[in-house]
Amino acid sequence: MKTVVFAGGTGTKSIAHQLLRAGGQAAFVVNAFDDGRSTGAVRRALGTLGPSDMGKVVATLATGTLPGVARWLSLRVPDEVSRSALAQWALSSLGSGAAPSLVGKQLAEYVDAFAGLGPVADGSLPLSDMALRNVVMAGARAYHGEGFQRALDELYELLGLPARVITVTEEPLHLTSILTDGRLLFHEWQVCERADRAPVDRVCFLTAEDRAELMDAGGPGLVGEVEARSRRPRTTPAAEKAIAAADAVVWAPGTLFSSLVPTAAIAGPMLRTAGARRRVMIANLRQEQEAITVAGSALALARAQRPDTEPGEPSPYDAVDAVLCDVRQQGAGGYAWGDVIPAGQVPDDARCRFRFAPLEARPGIHDGDALAREMADVLAG
Repeated sequence: MKTVVFAGGTGTKSIAHQLLRAGGQAAFVVNAFDDGRSTGAVRRALGTLGPSDMGKVVATLATGTLPGVARWLSLRVPDEVSRSALAQWALSSLGSGAAPSLVGKQLAEYVDAFAGLGPVADGSLPLSDMALRNVVMAGARAYHGEGFQRALDELYELLGLPARVITVTEEPLHLTSILTDGRLLFHEWQVCERADRAPVDRVCFLTAEDRAELMDAGGPGLVGEVEARSRRPRTTPAAEKAIAAADAVVWAPGTLFSSLVPTAAIAGPMLRTAGARRRVMIANLRQEQEAITVAGSALALARAQRPDTEPGEPSPYDAVDAVLCDVRQQGAGGYAWGDVIPAGQVPDDARCRFRFAPLEARPGIHDGDALAREMADVLAG
């Protein structure tokens, strides 16, 4: 069985290997709109997408092949490391036993390629606290002279990863979210860190120039202008090929309106015509950003996949036909505001199965063995 897993960077960590244990081949499709911390600095300086979430999934998958490299990718560059000393610091931090010498040599060349980039060389892209996964991803992109997908494919081979990592688009657009109260979030990181947790209604994609202009503009009518300038990014050939060949589509746990809905919006045309016979959503154990039910999450994915011109309201079950939930999510009792719980009653005509099982090992963390068993059963059913 060929499975496409739509995922974010952090949410994949606790479930990636469990999904692989369910059998068959898998490809992890992520978006790269992250623009916080050092990832935002990379985006501003290089004019690219943000490499962080792609690097996080690479590191997660590498824990099964080269755990030392996986840990190394999570490091951050210390304040005292200069551009000229970056490769030496990176290589010494990796250590001699963490990877075969040829792997270490190639990773060092990626770091060197990053150090040679103009904004790094002239100091406009500071190294202090830079995530090493960003260094490696941006360096691999520069080294091979192509987009991030080429870098991901090379790392797949180099690190012997058990699954491919695919970027859903290569277009360096910026995620902009429209809240239900009409406010705008012009940065991806604001979706994850907003204090009031006002619900997100829909997402848009802007060029860097349009975003900068609209951020400065303010005033009434801004939402309409954002929507007018938004455009759906092109799906990468790698993502299109993986979706077309997939027997199953899995929506992994993740931040709904930064990790999953943007990807659904980009891949929507492919998903609506693909022939996957299983479409499974693994419900978040805790919903940290949105006060939304599991059915509401599925509805957000369904809305994102529809063309703007299509009339009517979709059903939550247009996007998924099976949902895996923890058994304690079956009812609302004992859950705090904002936790994900399924709707009180599933409509009789719903084209979807809610499957409840003891999936939570500890607060917010899936039980890997239980998830692997349930996933294998659902995908085979």
